[in-house]
Amino acid sequence: MRFDFVPNWDVPEEITEEDKVVRKILKDNYTSEAWRCMNLTCLCPYFDGRIENSTNKCILPSGKILTKSIRREYRTLSDEERNIYHKAVRNLMENGLFDEISMVHYRVVSINEAHSKPEFWIWHRHYIKSLEIELRKINPEISLPYWDSTMDQNLPNSHDSIMWTDEFIGRTDENGTVISGPGAYWVTLNGHLLTRRTNFKSFGLFHEADIKYVLGESQLGMPRRPKIDNCGKQLEFLEIMHGDPHHYVGGAMDALITAANDPIFFLHHCFVDLIWELWRQQKNPNCHLIGLIDDDIDETYEYAPRPTCTKESPNCGSKYLFCDQSKKLPQCSVKVQLGGICKGLKNENQPCISEQCIEGICQYKPFKS
Repeated sequence: MRFDFVPNWDVPEEITEEDKVVRKILKDNYTSEAWRCMNLTCLCPYFDGRIENSTNKCILPSGKILTKSIRREYRTLSDEERNIYHKAVRNLMENGLFDEISMVHYRVVSINEAHSKPEFWIWHRHYIKSLEIELRKINPEISLPYWDSTMDQNLPNSHDSIMWTDEFIGRTDENGTVISGPGAYWVTLNGHLLTRRTNFKSFGLFHEADIKYVLGESQLGMPRRPKIDNCGKQLEFLEIMHGDPHHYVGGAMDALITAANDPIFFLHHCFVDLIWELWRQQKNPNCHLIGLIDDDIDETYEYAPRPTCTKESPNCGSKYLFCDQSKKLPQCSVKVQLGGICKGLKNENQPCISEQCIEGICQYKPFKS
């Protein structure tokens, strides 16, 4: 458990005042009433659908029924689903709406709202939903995925995860410029190419132990009044440690004011929202302090469970995940890319995206003549 955090976001030295200047020409503060929708009936007309009176279902122009989005872990998407998601993100970039949504976060940070205070949770919940709805306007079958970075943190070297490959969130060149994935060569609000960190040694991702701390004191059904101070500390800790992946990714993600320029921001915050939702579900309502109460049930989305495994059931639900049984408790981890470090992992668990782990490195099995 890490308690060496400080309750402030340290702006890295490489983020300058020049980086904060918006140089792009935007639309006129774009917004959509669809972002306020809490049920599918409300969303229906924004997807050019019609309500069928006999069933009260929303029928889309394709003839399909509009359903709530199921937010799944990013690496559990099929190749086709992931490519459709990436294509939709690029579509929003090209039509200017990704910039508009990024600018919303920029403005909120500029006036010091929605961070380091209880409003953080509800504000970011509605914020990531705005991107999801715009994606669903392109393809109603898209859902915003979440990035469970504990599965990368579990690896011997987290940056050897397949997350940072062409097929997923993308690679960077030696200067940190993103050159593949949905953010490839993306020009951000400040007019610079999207960058990420190239040196990850000093930064970490979410740790499973941290999440267990946040979710560790279930208070449902308890007759005593819960310790409000502890409720607040758990959420304060979650908000602070959510900054670790921001710093880990680096580049635009490294500072609040530029963070939403990177598509990975929304995958990361989707996971943060999932953890908050799990926290809310297990807490006595007395824990829901001012700013944390959101009585309106949102019927437009739900979360799929985080990938888990056991020795008896080692399937993590994706060819890109493996059940790591090298530790005391089996846990799902993301696979290691070709050339990545797999030292300490068990070959029988198939930790490599390539054929196997040989001498601590993921590589193809040597050809024998």
